[in-house]
Order: sequence, then structure tokens, then C-alpha cells
Amino acid sequence: MASNLQKSTRNINIENPHTGPKVASVALPGGIWLEYSGGFLQTLTPNTGVIAGLNLWPIAATDTDFASTKLITYDGVDDVVDRWLMPVSAGSASSANIGNVFDIFSDSYGLDITGGAGTQFEVTKVISATLVEVKAILTK
Repeated sequence: MASNLQKSTRNINIENPHTGPKVASVALPGGIWLEYSGGFLQTLTPNTGVIAGLNLWPIAATDTDFASTKLITYDGVDDVVDRWLMPVSAGSASSANIGNVFDIFSDSYGLDITGGAGTQFEVTKVISATLVEVKAILTK
């Protein structure tokens, strides 16, 4: 599933991006949510992962430095006023979801609205049944 994630009410901090070492030998698609684990950036774990930010550039198995722990650039969650547009990967969004907190779906791109109360993202606006505006709640 291609990611439609983007900041919707603030500019992406390209002028001041965050960097961190990636976990070795793991593909990280662009637009995927990240967490730190053992000091390395990896795919955000549903329900329990603490949000570091959004991967800006894909890391593929064919990259020459795939097996390294090189620094990668990501859009860090800097404050609670940041908002992102996020696809709904499981369930269907409605106005009843506004103000509720949900977790990332197992694809690490979209929101799981079927999973009940979560800890990671609060829905602040519903654009459509498959697209919502969110703010990150569980952050580093």
C-alpha cells in the first residue's frame, strides 16, 4: 500500500530534519512510521511503539549500505500541534472517531480504527472514510 502521509497543518521540517541510525538489514519504505528500539530506527510497532517520526526516504534491500546502521533522515514528531493526513488501513472513519486515540495498523502506514482504544494517534479530523487527520500522542 502506497503511503499518503503528509503534514497537513505544518510544513515538514526538511530544513531541520532529524537523523538517526537505522536497524541493519531491514527495508524501511518511505512514508512509514518509525520508532527507536535498541538505539536504532525501525518500523513502528502497533499498540506499544513510541513514535519517533516518519521515514522520508526508502531503504531497500538492493541498497549498497542495506546491511549498515547508517544515519537516515526522518521527520520527527516535534510537538503536539503537528498534524498528518493518514490513510485508514483497517475500518472506516466517521465523525464519531474525532478525539479518539487509535494505533498504527500492522502495515505501519495507516490507522487501525477497528482495534478499539489505542495509544498512538488521535483523530483530529475526518477527511473521508479512508483518510483522517491525526496527531501523534505516544511520542519519545
